[in-house]
Order: sequence, then C-alpha cells, then structure tokens
Amino acid sequence: MPSLPKPRFGRSSRARGDVATRPVEPETPNVEIIETEGLRWIHIERPRAVDRAWLEEHFEFHPLDYEDVRSRNQRPKIDEYDDYLFIVLHFPVFDKKIGRLNGEELDIFMGPDYLITIPNAPLQPPVAEKPAPPPVPSPTPVPTLPLRTLTPTTPPPTTPPPTTPPPTARATAAGPTPSPTRAPTLRPTPVPQITLQAGVRATALPRVTITHVS
Repeated sequence: MPSLPKPRFGRSSRARGDVATRPVEPETPNVEIIETEGLRWIHIERPRAVDRAWLEEHFEFHPLDYEDVRSRNQRPKIDEYDDYLFIVLHFPVFDKKIGRLNGEELDIFMGPDYLITIPNAPLQPPVAEKPAPPPVPSPTPVPTLPLRTLTPTTPPPTTPPPTTPPPTARATAAGPTPSPTRAPTLRPTPVPQITLQAGVRATALPRVTITHVS
C-alpha cells in the first residue's frame, strides 16, 4: 500500500509580547462639576474605580450607599439620613440595536448645597416625537378652455359734444344786441287856466295827453 504524505500540523509562531491586553483606563477621574451661588452639581457617568475613589475621598457617605453605587441591580428607593438623601431611580431606555426596552439606573446624592448624579448609562432628556406631517394633496387640474382667435373691432367714431359759446360769441352769432328800452317819460301838459265866473258852469276840462318819447 503506498504511503500517503502526512499533513504537517504546526502552531503559528507568535511572540510572547503579542498577548491581547485591555486598554488601561486613565487615572484621571471623569467628574463634571457645575457650581453656582449656594449650589454645586457633580455628575459622574458610568463611574469607574477611580471615580468612586474620588467620591469617597471628597464625601463621607454611608458604606452601604457606596456598595449600592457599585452594584447595578438595585431597586428604586430613597434612604434618608440626617444631612443627605440617597435616591435610586430607574428609567426606561430603548435599545435600537436589539429592539428591547431596558431599565437604566440613576443614583442621586442630595445634600443642603450639592447634588450628585451617577447614571450607569447615558440618559438623554425625553424628546416628544414630532407628528408626521399631513399628506400634501395633489394639485387640482385647472380646466383648459379652447382657444379662439379674437378679431379686433374698430370702435365707432365718437361725436364731440356741442360746445356752448361764451355769452359774447353767442350774442355776435345771433345778431346785434338790442339796446335796452327806456322807460316812458311823462311830460306834463300845461293846463290852461280856467276862470270860473259867477253864474257860469264849467262844461268840460281839457284832456291830459301822455306822450311816449323813445
């Protein structure tokens, strides 16, 4: 029986210094502080060992509270002490990667002049979803009218209105203006003197004549 070549199984050569190591966490605490008059807000997101050490160095909280901060399976509660409150809250957060609703924890220390918030995950402020815009209606077709050729029409001639001549021109066209009529002048006719004698009866008086003088 012919001999078959034996496969060569070997280990890939790798230097001893190629062992995968975790990245070294920085030793600087990741603490955010906002200070104002009479109040200081300290925010520590996803606390690490160096962050918890900084907190224990600057504040003397109960050891059980520090254990609750290290643990991630705490139930919501409020622990009341003489000089501060320790509060544990849970908030629903939707994970888009796996399509599931998770509960994230937020630990709070509240004192007379400070507030410490320690979330174990980034918590975004709730934002109301904008309603979908209404559908845009399709434009209504405009009815088209058949085109027709319009013949230009000539407007009828207009007769200018008669003009009224001024008084002087009108008098000239009609003829010479008659002179105004003078009023008749009464001229007294001398009355003859009649002498009545005794025993004589007057039979008649002379007439008065009105002469019209133009």
